[in-house]
Amino acid sequence: MLRRRWWQDLQRIIPAQVLFVLGSLQNYGFEAYLVGGAPRDLLLSKRPQDWDVTTNASPDRVRGSFERTLSLGEKFGTIQVLINDYQVEVTTFRREGEYSDGRRPDRVEFTSSLSEDLSRRDFTINAIALDPLKKKLVDPFGGVRDLKRRLVRAVGDPEVRFQEDALRMLRFFRFQSTLGFRGERRTEGGIKPEILIKISAERIREELTKLLVSPFPELGLYGMARTGLLTTIIPEFIPIWQEDNALFHHLVATVKAIKPQAELRWAALLH
Repeated sequence: MLRRRWWQDLQRIIPAQVLFVLGSLQNYGFEAYLVGGAPRDLLLSKRPQDWDVTTNASPDRVRGSFERTLSLGEKFGTIQVLINDYQVEVTTFRREGEYSDGRRPDRVEFTSSLSEDLSRRDFTINAIALDPLKKKLVDPFGGVRDLKRRLVRAVGDPEVRFQEDALRMLRFFRFQSTLGFRGERRTEGGIKPEILIKISAERIREELTKLLVSPFPELGLYGMARTGLLTTIIPEFIPIWQEDNALFHHLVATVKAIKPQAELRWAALLH
């Protein structure tokens, strides 16, 4: 049970523009929740960097509810709402089709079910919806429990989640490195390094950089090496991981010890 003070503090932490978007949609009779990283970070007493809103309002209804909007991403149900110079991303509840490119769904279908929308997300800790105005938290997959257990666990079948977007395999370890959590064994067992071929080098590099500059890079690096992801991305690590564990431990310790700047930590890993 969340304390009354926690709900009161949300009104101070959440930007006024985000509260305005949530309140406006609800005043028009729609559901509206914060989703993604914001509920997770708020529950961990961290200040979110992103404020994403989900709603059962169709993109047309969202666009008609505000004076200024941008239709970037409307194909996937997303409308950008502009409040002065502030931008809030609002996405309609949706279910998704196949991911033939391993990145984005080939098609989306809008739905009236919040739980169905949350079921398409990557990890339980990111599948929590929060309504700060009505003081309501929706958690159909046990994300709050996993936050308390400090656990990164896939929503549903991990192999399906990773086949949808292979980059989620790297995100699995990046969240461990960022939050200091452990990964669920069943989720780790769903990792198939060979499907990384679907992912561009730029996306892989971006995700690896986030992992390297995180507070606990050793958690992700050991996990990636253990599952074959690291040696798939950087084959030069194959003899180091397989034949010279002492050198690998040294590299990881150097990354951990050096200042968390991207250039420095990449240099430490590859030196």
